[in-house]
Amino acid sequence: WTIPSGVSVIVRNGARITLNGNLTVSGSFTLEAGTTLEIANGRTLSVPAGGLFKIDGADGNAAIPSME
Repeated sequence: WTIPSGVSVIVRNGARITLNGNLTVSGSFTLEAGTTLEIANGRTLSVPAGGLFKIDGADGNAAIPSME
């Protein structure tokens, strides 16, 4: 999967995303407070120059990236 340059993806509060494939973020990928991102074993999340991966948690309501 690829998030192309110029495209923004925002994962809203409370959502749970599981990546079973690789992800390249050439645009913008934001995890809001209360979200969970799980990356399956052996998979990658890559952010090349110009891309943005933002974890936007809040006190008591974290955004949680994890590796399985």
